[in-house]
Amino acid sequence: MPTIEERVAYLEGRLGDHFAAVDDLRSTYRGFHADSNRQFGEARAAAELLRADTARECGETRAAVELLRADTAREFGEARAAVELLRADTAREFGEVRSAVELLRADTTREFGEVRARSDDLRGELRQEVGRLDSKMDTQFRWLAGMQVTTILAIGSAVVGLYFK
Repeated sequence: MPTIEERVAYLEGRLGDHFAAVDDLRSTYRGFHADSNRQFGEARAAAELLRADTARECGETRAAVELLRADTAREFGEARAAVELLRADTAREFGEVRSAVELLRADTTREFGEVRARSDDLRGELRQEVGRLDSKMDTQFRWLAGMQVTTILAIGSAVVGLYFK
């Protein structure tokens, strides 16, 4: 039967092993934390790029609308000049102007529809990406929590085992 000094020495050795295991867990947790922070940084950068692309596309759309407005103004000016010069063809000229305006409206409506569709696509992609990252983070958190519970159970079992030994 071992003496008390031998048992104390054995327990001190085991305690040192447990401290080393806890230190390993701490370093693993720190590595996981750094990895998670890096991945969130990448997600934020991707979101910022998406915002910049959206702002650029909105600017391009505004420029296209301004060009359409300039074209419309020019065409109305031509229509007014034609009406002043050719009073006899007033009805025919106004019909052509109305059809040109309707075409411009249809083109403008179509362009806005395309821009809205692209914006919705980008929103959908962003939601999918954020959802995927959220799911991945949940999985990693569950994994970490499981490791912590397992570690606590292992330490508790060792303590209980030593107590009843």
